[in-house]
Amino acid sequence: MKPRNPIMSYSEMCEMNEQTAKNRLYSKDADASERISAMISDTKASIEQMPKERISLNNTELVRSTALTYLSACDAAGCLPSKIGLARACGISRTAIDDFMAKNPTSRTTEFLETFFDACAELLSNAALIGGIHPIFGIFVAKAIYKWKDVQQVEVVNTRDALHDSSDLTAAEVAQKYAELPED
Repeated sequence: MKPRNPIMSYSEMCEMNEQTAKNRLYSKDADASERISAMISDTKASIEQMPKERISLNNTELVRSTALTYLSACDAAGCLPSKIGLARACGISRTAIDDFMAKNPTSRTTEFLETFFDACAELLSNAALIGGIHPIFGIFVAKAIYKWKDVQQVEVVNTRDALHDSSDLTAAEVAQKYAELPED
């Protein structure tokens, strides 16, 4: 058997993608396919325009300037800003940003990025509220990327107080208390 080249050719990639597109998870809608193709073309162009040199996250002013330029570009394009988009604008990955923030929790850059990402999450939630994006998608992204979470509070009640010290009652006294309760 001939060893396979680990780098696929363009035609092999196209064949693989055609097989994937036949999967039931993908829409058969031609209009959706055209929109997906347009998004892929836009993403390709965006990646081609990425800076050749990565921006140092230690340079807070350069990160801030890049973030503001990125926000202006999002405004002009009519799209929501994101952590992934800012990372791409900086020539780095989202993981690189997360790693930097974890290793440098008190740096000025981390403080700026936290504020920037809070603003992105707020824009995302506002877009969901006005119907600009699907609310479930907005919630998913807010949880997955911006670390939002559902919080449920449970208040622990002292059972002795709640039962009015009923643990000191005899079985007959408990039966009498239940007998006095109104029926539904």
